[in-house]
Amino acid sequence: MVESQMRAEQQTTPAARGEAPATNRFADLKYLMEFLHVKMLSQRKGKAVMIAVDGRIKDAEVLKHTHWVYAFRFLKASLYLESPNPSEAPAIENLKAIANLSSRRGDYAVFIAASLLEGLSHLKTMKDDAVVRIQSCIAQASKYQLEDSVRLLQLEILALMLDLACSLYQKSPQIVSQKVRLLQTRLDHCLNSDEWSLTGTELSLPIHKQSGNLRVISGDTASVLRPGEEHEQYDYLVLSFWSKLEAFTVTYTYTGIGLLYQHPRNDKRMFELWSEALSQLQKNANRIRGLPNSLEDAVKCTEWRREAKCYLEILRGLHFATSDQWAEVKKCVEQLESMVELPRKGIIGMYSLYLSGVYYQGTQDFDTAEQIYSDPNLSLEAYDNGHGHRKQAELEVSLLAAFNRIWIMQHPAYQNNYVTLELLDHLRLVCPDHPNPEIRTIYHLAVAAAKTVPPVPMTAVKNHISTALTGAKALGDIQTSSIALSLMRAKLFQNIVGDQALQCAKAASQQAKRSGNLIWMSVADNMLAQSLDVQGQVAEAQNVAQAAVHHAVLASRNGDYTR
Repeated sequence: MVESQMRAEQQTTPAARGEAPATNRFADLKYLMEFLHVKMLSQRKGKAVMIAVDGRIKDAEVLKHTHWVYAFRFLKASLYLESPNPSEAPAIENLKAIANLSSRRGDYAVFIAASLLEGLSHLKTMKDDAVVRIQSCIAQASKYQLEDSVRLLQLEILALMLDLACSLYQKSPQIVSQKVRLLQTRLDHCLNSDEWSLTGTELSLPIHKQSGNLRVISGDTASVLRPGEEHEQYDYLVLSFWSKLEAFTVTYTYTGIGLLYQHPRNDKRMFELWSEALSQLQKNANRIRGLPNSLEDAVKCTEWRREAKCYLEILRGLHFATSDQWAEVKKCVEQLESMVELPRKGIIGMYSLYLSGVYYQGTQDFDTAEQIYSDPNLSLEAYDNGHGHRKQAELEVSLLAAFNRIWIMQHPAYQNNYVTLELLDHLRLVCPDHPNPEIRTIYHLAVAAAKTVPPVPMTAVKNHISTALTGAKALGDIQTSSIALSLMRAKLFQNIVGDQALQCAKAASQQAKRSGNLIWMSVADNMLAQSLDVQGQVAEAQNVAQAAVHHAVLASRNGDYTR
């Protein structure tokens, strides 16, 4: 995102033609050649590129050529952002060095860019304290939001997107809805703005002129550092940022996720946003990230589009699964199989594998689902000691697979006490203090539901269900609430006469209807019919039982049930 652009026009500069600058002359071309040299090294593996860029930064600092200090430090930042660990200490120190220098000089646009890129680095790795760190970066960037020189739409949208990403991770429904509305409002404003072109990826950050820079920047360096006009107080640092098309595609995806937390949920709008994002990836394949300047750029753009399409198909598939639309889930699985290379590793590979398991589980092919969830790529064994080498997102996919294995083993034909206890032991190491409240909530449901020998004590079952209900309420998660209430009815009030048992069954039925999930509507109504029958309300019990059968029939029509 922040890699400084090298355009075809550079091929016509004296530096590109190989005319070596003389000693103490053509300092601008000397810097440009060094910049190009570092970029060339960046295409290789190894430490040479970091050694080279650090050397150039040190030289520019000694000579007090601040403009080139910025340029090389942002180039270094781009190298880290493309690495597997963009939030490691040297990467953050580099961005903080940019922020400190720009703050002292009053180059506030540079300060904001560095702060937001630090936030983006934390977002890519999402360690335990990532949300706090990202919010701190956003707060730092917002200090100068009223300065005229920093009102850049590209940076503003990035700040809003990072803010929404934090809220999505914290799972606060009201705050998420508020952030979604704010982002949509700003996107609407950007749509017809001429300040930011659809395919242009150039971001020009104003930096105060420096008297000693007369010889180190020129028209020949304009693709990296562009001199301002004589009457201006600024020169410009030119970065390659995101185009409006890329920003809209990413924010449409995030906004669609945010709509999951609205009540009532607008599924139509959600799928419109995701469909529009997919459409943009298809229609503007060759320009969504700007026109590529090299074969390497073209390959990177192609890979980015592939990953973006995969994420959108995963989102669509998982959401179709929550409403029992198994034919649509199958289409998403097939799309992913055509895009994800074997063996399916990394976060995209893991999610595509997991979605396949969800499809087979939802269509009652439990053998295939169990085989998929047991795949080594979804294993929890790396976390035997409470920690592992994989990223947080990958761990969460493994946890989801483990939860579903436990659910499958509640079926009488698939019970396996040894495996269930082993999975619960793994989960107990990770889940109770997990930063994701959804993971914690589902963990409590899984423990409460699990049939083991010896059985989970009833006191513990009650505590787990109560904790899960509290968590689901805090999340505003209607479907999880319906599952928790159904589990409460099954575990605590089976064949029990009394108002409390009946109220629990009715509450489970009402929440299931609100969720719109036909399978859980059938389950909840079936248990409500049993409770009504125990209470002697036979006629009403028969009506509710018929409704339960009706829901089950509708659910079977949505899926490809073979058993």
